[in-house]
Amino acid sequence: MSFPKASPAEELSDQFVPMAQRDMGPAETTKTNSKPYADLQVSGSLNEEGILGWTQKRGKLRMDYNSSEGSLLIPENGFYVIYLQVSYRSIENMDCSSKQQQMGSSKFLSHEIRTLSKKYSFHPQPIIAALETVSCKEEPWWKTMHSNARVYLDKGEKLQVKLSPKTFKLLDMGGKPWTKTFWGVYLDSNVN
Repeated sequence: MSFPKASPAEELSDQFVPMAQRDMGPAETTKTNSKPYADLQVSGSLNEEGILGWTQKRGKLRMDYNSSEGSLLIPENGFYVIYLQVSYRSIENMDCSSKQQQMGSSKFLSHEIRTLSKKYSFHPQPIIAALETVSCKEEPWWKTMHSNARVYLDKGEKLQVKLSPKTFKLLDMGGKPWTKTFWGVYLDSNVN
């Protein structure tokens, strides 16, 4: 999927400032620039394991991203801040039967950020998870879920974002999807 080309005015308004650098003066900003960080935008793809695909935001990546795995590689030991925002919207025939609608049943929206590391034999381990429900009766609806945490990660660990295939169908890809669904990681402090 390709995104519509932004106008020059939108290009200026969408200038990226990493979360680690917001509200900092110029001197502090230059010190932070050498720290690892990544800010990715949704690509609109999901692999067979439910791993969401991402694209780089205009050169804003100081970590290795493997697009075939949908993973970020942690470059050094330390405490990292991880943030994820995912926006969903209702669609026609969203797999709610008429009986579910009559009973007021809900659909689940969920996402998780997981790590793959040597200490768990590279078996995926969730480190952040979020779950919301939306009613089968109420349409249209929109829901934005935001998750963040500060966690210790070892050099060589990989991070991925996982959605269920049913949840993926509800991703809001209208308008400017990169302003609705994004993911980032930055080194908060390193530990030697």
